[in-house]
Amino acid sequence: MKLDFLILISLLGSFIGMKSFIFYHKHILSVLLSLEFMMMSIYISLFFYMLFYFDLYFMMIYLTLCVCEAVLGLSLLIMIIRSSGTEMHGVLSMIKC
Repeated sequence: MKLDFLILISLLGSFIGMKSFIFYHKHILSVLLSLEFMMMSIYISLFFYMLFYFDLYFMMIYLTLCVCEAVLGLSLLIMIIRSSGTEMHGVLSMIKC
């Protein structure tokens, strides 16, 4: 397969993740899942690009940053659920007295 086709398919996945991020933003878990889907789509496009032209050492750094982002998002989600009892975005209030 050609490199352009593979990168185009993975960028299409990134746009699908962006669409789900825009339309399904009421629940924080849906937002986190769509962000992770976008990160993995970008990872696939970078993987194919780096496979043909550069070294794959950068991919391990990017994958490590993706994992750190996912862990941070899930830990914040758990903290929000424990403090407020729900994970819906519209119910949460940033200003609490």
